[in-house]
Amino acid sequence: MAFWSSNDVEPTRQFRFKVQTGEGDWWWAKSVTKPSFSVNESEYQLVNHKFKYPGIVTWNNVTIRIVDPNNRAQYWYNKLVDYGWTSPVGLVGVIDPEGLSKDSINNSFEYIKIMQLDSKGDTVESWNLNNPKIASVNFGSLEYSSDELVVLDIEISYDWANLEEELTI
Repeated sequence: MAFWSSNDVEPTRQFRFKVQTGEGDWWWAKSVTKPSFSVNESEYQLVNHKFKYPGIVTWNNVTIRIVDPNNRAQYWYNKLVDYGWTSPVGLVGVIDPEGLSKDSINNSFEYIKIMQLDSKGDTVESWNLNNPKIASVNFGSLEYSSDELVVLDIEISYDWANLEEELTI
């Protein structure tokens, strides 16, 4: 039965969501892409025919757009330093033997959850990103002719996602 012909069914809305990490809810999250995956294919030719076989599943990065509530740029810059990155200032001719560390990157987030909510605030679905890592951060842009809020785009890579809860209709 379609939702528009029933009074007790409501379609999910894009603006009802919550991003949660081990640090708490990110109330400053403006938008987030839900997890997605792709399956690569291998083609095999047998005489005059091609057959396609499924290959490996690859989970695509998630982008979280946040409003900068109070210099979140410093927070993300510090995360990069925690990963093991060092500024080249003062290191002329010195090679940093450590560099970025996989252990520090893997420990940057306890977890990341993307929860879609219904009109009552209950969770409709909850995506858990496994082994999330920061892939990129865009610190936004500035413009004299605009009074818009500064937004940061954080791209998160992860190994796989689990759909933990579903509302059955």
